[in-house]
Amino acid sequence: MDTMWIMTSREFIEHSHQNKEGKHTGRRTIWFNGTRLGIESTKPRFEKYVAVDFSRIVGDK
Repeated sequence: MDTMWIMTSREFIEHSHQNKEGKHTGRRTIWFNGTRLGIESTKPRFEKYVAVDFSRIVGDK
């Protein structure tokens, strides 16, 4: 996929999960894409974060 998702740190923490075991214990993971009928696509709940520039978070405090 040639897609860029832009979100704030707060949004990332809200949607990600923290790994409980393994090599990356304590780190956060998020899967933006999925496979629908064998075709890779953006998960519908993350479509609002697809962006071409940073204008979505400029001025966001």
